[in-house]
Amino acid sequence: MQLKSERLLLREFVESDFTELREIESDPEIFRYRSRTAISEAETMLFLQECKQLGLTSPQTKYPWAIILQAEHRLVGQIGLTLIPPIFKEGFLWFSLNRKYWSQGIMTEAVSCLLEYGYYHLNLEAIHAYCHLENIASRRVLEKAGFGLVDPGVQDEKVGQNQAECHYIRVKK
Repeated sequence: MQLKSERLLLREFVESDFTELREIESDPEIFRYRSRTAISEAETMLFLQECKQLGLTSPQTKYPWAIILQAEHRLVGQIGLTLIPPIFKEGFLWFSLNRKYWSQGIMTEAVSCLLEYGYYHLNLEAIHAYCHLENIASRRVLEKAGFGLVDPGVQDEKVGQNQAECHYIRVKK
């Protein structure tokens, strides 16, 4: 299945996405606000292999999408929904974008597209997202997409900035 917006195509991952996905997953700046510090080449390949199998699982609980900038026919990011058990009426949103494409509204457009899919195709009632307290860009994306702040997160010097997370939620209208 594919999802389209004005500039973007969201589609399932394929093995040939490896090089462009590695460009994102090998960039240390992408990991500045994440709990992980790196993703290895082997982990990227495993992710792509797992993506191929997801459509065969029942019930499917993970929906990863490659973000393709249509004008360039290029993978520029990834976005996904992971359904929250036990009743699967809520999901968790995640995303990352190639740094070359930051501050162009691409992720806000992709999030809006995926919200529509989550609410009207998967029948989700609410979608959650977490981002680190100091990740102003991700917070802005979520707020522009209509998410409301549930928990502003608290900076704790004992665990460091990479553990302080804000919790956002958007409920189906």
